[in-house]
Amino acid sequence: MDFKDELSGWIDNYGDQLLRIACSYIHDRAAAEDCLQDAFVKAYKKTSQLKNRDRPFPWLARIVINECKSRSRKNKELVLPILPEQEVHGPETIVMEKVRSESIQMAINSLPEKYRTPIVLHYFHDLRLEVIAEILGEKSGTIRTRVSRARERLKVMLEVGETDESRRTITEI
Repeated sequence: MDFKDELSGWIDNYGDQLLRIACSYIHDRAAAEDCLQDAFVKAYKKTSQLKNRDRPFPWLARIVINECKSRSRKNKELVLPILPEQEVHGPETIVMEKVRSESIQMAINSLPEKYRTPIVLHYFHDLRLEVIAEILGEKSGTIRTRVSRARERLKVMLEVGETDESRRTITEI
C-alpha cells in the first residue's frame, strides 16, 4: 500500500475524531476543517517522521493540535473547548446551566496549557491517558498528574466563582 492510500485510510478512520479535537481549539467549524486539512497535508509531507505506522492516531492528533494552536496564535483567537449540550428543563434550569457551562469554559480556558490540553483530550474527546501521553510526548504518569492537578484547580475555581456568578445572574433576571 502506498502512502496516498494510507493517508486516505487515515482520513476515513480518524477524520471525524481529529475534527472534534480541532473544533475544541477553533470555534469555527470551517476554520477547524481547514486546520485539519492543513494537518493532513503536513502529515503527508512529514510521513518519514511517523515511527509507528500501526498506531498513527497520536502522531496525527499532535499535528492537528499544533496546527490549531498555530492558527489561534496567528488569529489571536480565544481558545475555549466546546462543551456538550445537556438537556435542561425550565427557565431557571436553563439560566443556571448556561452560567455553569460558561464558568466551566472560562475555568478550563484559564488553566495553563500543560493542564488544559490533557483535560480537554481526556474529558471531551474520551482519550485514554496513555494515548494523551503519546500525543503530547510525555510519560503517562506526567499526564495523570497534570489531569489530577487540573481537576483540583478547576474544582477550586468553580467553587469560588460559582456563588458570585450564580447570585449575579439570578438578580439580573
